[in-house]
Amino acid sequence: MLLFTIFMTNGFAEPPATEIFSGFRMGYGYVEDERLFTNHLMILGWDHMAFIDTGANIDVVVAGNISLGGMNQSEVLPSGHLVVGYQMFDSIQFGVGPVVTIESFEPEPIPRLNMIVAAGWNIALGDAFLPLHVGYVPDPDGRWRAYVTTGMNWQLRRSK
Repeated sequence: MLLFTIFMTNGFAEPPATEIFSGFRMGYGYVEDERLFTNHLMILGWDHMAFIDTGANIDVVVAGNISLGGMNQSEVLPSGHLVVGYQMFDSIQFGVGPVVTIESFEPEPIPRLNMIVAAGWNIALGDAFLPLHVGYVPDPDGRWRAYVTTGMNWQLRRSK
């Protein structure tokens, strides 16, 4: 018990500095799916990112996104993803993670789980940021997706 107490009081450093950003997304999606009128989708969404400062030129990024696609086809195609990755030089980002889409609402919602590979450039514009991101979702059934999005982020919180 004494060793545990010593480790708990001396074994952990201060928590790393973090920054939280949030903002809207809009863009274009290409979906390889014969059930749609066209393979081209308009996408609107909301993004929330946390950056964990490593003290070097590479920081850890955890980003969540909720989007709606298909409005240009009178469809509602919701999706959400969680990406974990890295940001280099406070602007270049890449990561991977799970993405969940709702494949169909008839007769009940059918969720579909895939992975997403994403990369982007976060351009500083004063107190806000202009993100330019691309994403690719491979699919074993051949219904892969690719996205190009932009929007605006602003800082919600900064620790340390």
